[in-house]
Amino acid sequence: MKKLIVMLGLAFIMILCSCNGNSKNEKINEPKQTAISPSTTRTTGSSISNEKISIYDINNKEIGKIERYGILVLTDDSIIYNKIPTGSVDSITDMDYYRYIFKTKENIKLGTVENWSYEAKYDTTVIGNSLYMYVTTGEISDIKNRTLYLYKVDLSSNSMSVVFSERGGISL
Repeated sequence: MKKLIVMLGLAFIMILCSCNGNSKNEKINEPKQTAISPSTTRTTGSSISNEKISIYDINNKEIGKIERYGILVLTDDSIIYNKIPTGSVDSITDMDYYRYIFKTKENIKLGTVENWSYEAKYDTTVIGNSLYMYVTTGEISDIKNRTLYLYKVDLSSNSMSVVFSERGGISL
């Protein structure tokens, strides 16, 4: 009985501690400046845009800059990232994927996903010289009009290819 009371008390405390206090934020939808690193900012609001971020080495020395939208995947010698193509400010229809190589400071375009709607950032993995990621295209909320893809990024040839696709696939 004592264990039950202690467990219920602990659960109650955890619930209270996990509550979010943002309900008083009346200006949540207004555009604002967000600092990404000491030298980079982005504007959030109604238009869709990439953000410019600095890349630092282990000694905190800036070694490069990239313009990216969402994912950042660190490999042994590079960063894989995506970027909204120039001109897409009100909606995202295509997504370009790039690789920034630390040693040469090159930005290499890997490919483009057309009709892009969502990428499972939490489910991206690097195995050997390949990066695997799930990307959904089409209308994300409509099972009949979306497709789930498993993409492979070959880090040896700097290319992207579809490994598997499923129409109506699980919305990640």
